[in-house]
Amino acid sequence: MECLDTLRTIYEQQEYMYDHHTHSVPDRIVSVSQPFVRPIVRGKAGRPVEFGAKLDIPALGQPKKGETRDKARDYRDECERVEVERRFSLAKRKCGLGPVTAKLRETAAHVIAMSVLALNLRKIQRALLRLLAYLMLVNI
Repeated sequence: MECLDTLRTIYEQQEYMYDHHTHSVPDRIVSVSQPFVRPIVRGKAGRPVEFGAKLDIPALGQPKKGETRDKARDYRDECERVEVERRFSLAKRKCGLGPVTAKLRETAAHVIAMSVLALNLRKIQRALLRLLAYLMLVNI
C-alpha cells in the first residue's frame, strides 16, 4: 500500500512539473523503492547531482554578501574541511558508508550509524595501538 502512495505522489509531482513547465518540485521523489532519498546538487564535473543520504556537518561555504572574513579563520576552517573530507573518504572505503542500498528509511539510518560507529572504533583502535607501542618502547 505504501508503494502505491509513493507512485501516486510521483504522478502528482510529474503532472505538476508538466503543467508548470518546470524541472523541479519540492521534496521530489527520485526512487520508488527508496522514496526518502533526495537529490543532492554537488556541482562535480562527472556527476553534478548525487542521490542518497546527506550527513549534516557544520557548513563552511562561501561568505555572505558584504561579510568580511578573517583569513586566518578561513585557513583553519579549510584545514578542518580537509580532515572531514578525509574521514568521509575513509568511511566510504573501509566502513561501509559507500552506496547505502537499504530499502527502508530506518534501515538506511542504521547502516549509516553503524558505519560512523565503525569509523570511530577504528580511531579508538589506532589511539590504543599507539599508546601500547609507546608503553612497550618506554619499558625497553
